[in-house]
Amino acid sequence: TALIVDDELNNIELIKLFITSFCTEISIIGNAQSIEEVIAFLEHSTPQIIFLDIKLNEKLSFQIVDQIQALGIRIIFVTAYGKDVITKANISDVEFVQKPIDIDELIEACNKTITQINNK
Repeated sequence: TALIVDDELNNIELIKLFITSFCTEISIIGNAQSIEEVIAFLEHSTPQIIFLDIKLNEKLSFQIVDQIQALGIRIIFVTAYGKDVITKANISDVEFVQKPIDIDELIEACNKTITQINNK
């Protein structure tokens, strides 16, 4: 199960379309457009995966990464920022897909994440 987090609704819809078309083992159970919405969602549901944009309404999602990972949720960053931003923020054990989304990159990130969940 997965939550899609992006502050732009058209990006949420595009990611949802790609996942339902190409990563069929993952079911989308919700979406959020802000850090506050993610926190509220996690109070009543625990997805296995969160597709997370870095910049959400002028805030950075890095501030909730520890909270997400503490719940055992896997993160796939889907962002226009380069991968080096994640490295500089000292965030590890995540997957990364750069916008504009390359389908093969997304499929690879989904497959790696599903394997990690299944090997828990």
